[in-house]
Amino acid sequence: MGLCKCPKRKVTTLFCYEHRVNVCEYCMIDNHKSCVVQTYLDWLSDSGYESICILCNLPFTDRDTIRLKCLHLFHKDCLHAKEISMPEGTKTDSRKCPRCLDKIFPAPNQTSPTVEKLKEWLSTTNWGRVGLGLSIDSSIDDKQFPQPPVSIMETRSDVQVRNKSPVIINMNDSVVNSQQTPYRSEAHERNYALRNQQQSSIPSFNYEPFTKSSASLINEDDTKYRKRSIKNQIKYFRFTKYRKPLIYFSLSVLAVYFFFLFLTYVDGETNA
Repeated sequence: MGLCKCPKRKVTTLFCYEHRVNVCEYCMIDNHKSCVVQTYLDWLSDSGYESICILCNLPFTDRDTIRLKCLHLFHKDCLHAKEISMPEGTKTDSRKCPRCLDKIFPAPNQTSPTVEKLKEWLSTTNWGRVGLGLSIDSSIDDKQFPQPPVSIMETRSDVQVRNKSPVIINMNDSVVNSQQTPYRSEAHERNYALRNQQQSSIPSFNYEPFTKSSASLINEDDTKYRKRSIKNQIKYFRFTKYRKPLIYFSLSVLAVYFFFLFLTYVDGETNA
């Protein structure tokens, strides 16, 4: 937890990844509209972040954004386009955050500055009004909203798909070209000499061959530790085996010693 530096001075658990400061929800809505904000504990566990919308792979600063109740940020047009692409009659619980799969719609009794801002935007769409339990507004046409731009990743994938088209090789032409081009051994000899020079410039490491002496050293080390372990086991076994008799013998000696002391004391008293 930390203290927000705004005039409200509210204690908050939210942390802005980009500015690395504690922020309250009021500051997050007003001054950190396009910033990645999560809890301070989340930032401690993983401070990495990407300030791009995962629906279009473009920066948050490009267009208007909306923050869900899970604090994840998206472009408004991207999230709207995703939701209207779902089939009609989709249940409210099935509309989830694309990043963490948390429910988009807050509970009826849930309230906070972030939730109120989210409800305000959801009420401008019919799919959002249905999720909030409001009546459909006939003056709103969800399909008339501006469409998000094509993402850079999608254009790259299209180019890759086009580049994967099969290439037809004419074997006859290659045979003719190979017959017309004479083989020259001089160029190959020069390349071979150049490769030898490059290989000679690479530092070599002298690895000793695996001989019987090295094998014996390894075996000696293994047997050394193996013998030590066996000795320790024998010592432990002997100690556990004779521990009780030793204790009993020591106690018996002490008892006899104190008994003789007692007899000596009694004899001295009677003689006196």
